[in-house]
Amino acid sequence: MTKKLISKTPKATFLTLFLTFFTFFILSNALFAQSLVQDSIKVDKKNKTITVPYQLKNGEIINVYNIDVYYSGDKGRTFLGPIKNAKGHVGADILAGDNRQILWQYGEEDKEFKGKDVQFKLIANYETSVFNYKNENALWRSVLLPGWGNPYVREYKKFKWKYRWLLTTAAVYGLIGGSFVQQNIADKTYDTYLNSTNNADATKSYADANKQYQIAQGMAVLAGAIWATDIVRVGLKGRKNRIEKNRLLEKNKKMDADVGIQLAQTRLGQYSPVFSFSVKF
Repeated sequence: MTKKLISKTPKATFLTLFLTFFTFFILSNALFAQSLVQDSIKVDKKNKTITVPYQLKNGEIINVYNIDVYYSGDKGRTFLGPIKNAKGHVGADILAGDNRQILWQYGEEDKEFKGKDVQFKLIANYETSVFNYKNENALWRSVLLPGWGNPYVREYKKFKWKYRWLLTTAAVYGLIGGSFVQQNIADKTYDTYLNSTNNADATKSYADANKQYQIAQGMAVLAGAIWATDIVRVGLKGRKNRIEKNRLLEKNKKMDADVGIQLAQTRLGQYSPVFSFSVKF
């Protein structure tokens, strides 16, 4: 389910070249609180651009964000937008991080815009990110225990009971147990057939035993089919998660590059963002 955060900046003008303002969003459920911290605005009057650095932090759950920016030139009485001529971390599929930037080319957006008494309103819709879930390796959980891999690769949207996966476990083991019971009943019926003293009893016992064997085999096959299907579904969903994670990471790397944030390799082989942008007056 998509949720929404809304923020308004305090009044500012283009004469204010460095303005720091902070807006914190606290959700009604504190366990899932997110925060948005907007840093110093950079104004380039020559090229008619505004750069807005900000920090976007997740709570206990990792989210993916869709950020729209609106602007006002009448002290916030009315807002226009969302802005279109912008690049960087704006729009859909934005991941949380300490170095987010929006570069707004206001000269191309609104030629009448002068920047007097300007205010910005930020609307962030967000939903649970695929980064909360595992990849294909989660299928080994379902190999060990039917259903166990499911909560590690998917979100239960309709029936949100935490241990919903146990229904699959119960179904598989119930069918396997039922198969053994039915097999035992069939064996006893077959013994009755072998000990029958007349043709009528023998024929009936043989037919009953045959049906019971078929039921036992059917229950075993159904248990195997449910178990195998669960393993395949977990594997496919895990693969889909991996592909989506890579897509989001690549898209956010492009957003970094669009605003001049490069990745520098650390001594530990990890990567950290490095700012590279200029401010002209």
